[in-house]
Amino acid sequence: MILKLMVGYVYDAGCFSSWGKKKDDKHRADFERYGLYENLWRDTPLPWRLTTEERKFLDERMKETVWPHYTDRLAYRGHSFWSKPNRLWKTRRKLLLLYYVLPTQIRDQVPKLREAVFQFVWAMRRLEGQVHSYDAAIRLGILPGSKSVFKRSLPKAHSDLVRALCLLEGVIPTTHLNPGLHHFVHYAEYTRSHGLLSKFWMMVFER
Repeated sequence: MILKLMVGYVYDAGCFSSWGKKKDDKHRADFERYGLYENLWRDTPLPWRLTTEERKFLDERMKETVWPHYTDRLAYRGHSFWSKPNRLWKTRRKLLLLYYVLPTQIRDQVPKLREAVFQFVWAMRRLEGQVHSYDAAIRLGILPGSKSVFKRSLPKAHSDLVRALCLLEGVIPTTHLNPGLHHFVHYAEYTRSHGLLSKFWMMVFER
């Protein structure tokens, strides 16, 4: 969702080819209908959109990344996801992009959107738990190498996550937001009652 919004239309580039100018026109019309962002009602540059030069710059930056062993690469054979979105066909690659790559990749681009993404990622990574040293794991009574989260940290993570969702709503066209984002409002609550929610994912069945 965020990636397509930033990139927009790119000829012969998978899902980027399906964007089309009509979607941008619809976003502008919605702003005018709701009386928001008057400067975007006409054909002015969109604050969340990368220019062609910026996108190519990020593509080159991504191709220069050094990948550790046993890590799914997001750039190979001369292209990254900025030019060939099929580099993201696995769910695990999409999570790698969101949680670890995107916040640093766009560090000098689309600043307002980057701040919203960073806030969301920072809250989610804390809710995903952390791996402790062997001694700390033994002291805490958990299996060494496994993740844990401290319940006392959940209220702050919750408030940061809600703030991130508000920031996203403020910088992304509301008609482009997925209603499913509302579920993240309850993420900290169910982490408290059920433990790390990633343990319930069925990613092992994802090809």
